Amino acid sequence: METYNQILIVGRPGHFRDSLAAVLKTLPGNDLFLAGGLETDDLEQFTGMRLTLILADLDLAASTTDNRLSSTKRRCPNLLSIALVDNAQQSRIASSLGVDYVLSRSASAGELLRAIQHLLKNPAPNVQRQSYHA
Repeated sequence: METYNQILIVGRPGHFRDSLAAVLKTLPGNDLFLAGGLETDDLEQFTGMRLTLILADLDLAASTTDNRLSSTKRRCPNLLSIALVDNAQQSRIASSLGVDYVLSRSASAGELLRAIQHLLKNPAPNVQRQSYHA
């Protein structure tokens, strides 16, 4: 099968990240890659690749991670991004970083897949955002 998209999932190793990968494997024509964070060492292996989408779990975000996400977006302006957040503050941070879509970590698998499919079909950056709902 031909690969159409290369998706990077950024999150701590464990059940949540594994669950995200399992859900995304249901999307046909995608290659998935995993990174533990947005550290230079974590992302170095993806240099030169044509990543389509980065799915970042902002639960791991510290202020330095915020800066790395922002700098990753600047280095790869065509890279689409979805931030998974736990609260309204993280949602505001993600929006200020130029994340293309903000989704609650508690969103269903269907909501996540719809958000990804929408972004991949309509790649204009920063058009669609779903705010965090407590």
